Amino acid sequence: MFERRPIYRETAKEYQKASKKEKMEILDYFVRITGLKIETMPPGS
Repeated sequence: MFERRPIYRETAKEYQKASKKEKMEILDYFVRITGLKIETMPPGS
C-alpha cells in the first residue's frame, strides 16, 4: 500500500495553478490512482 499524503501534496500544488479544464483532468487522475471518490474527500483536499 502506498502513502497518499505525498500524492495529496503534489496534486494540490498542481491543482492550485491549473485552469478549470486542467483541474478536472487532475481530479480524474487523482481518483484513478488513489481509488477514492471525489464525494468522499474532505472539503479543502
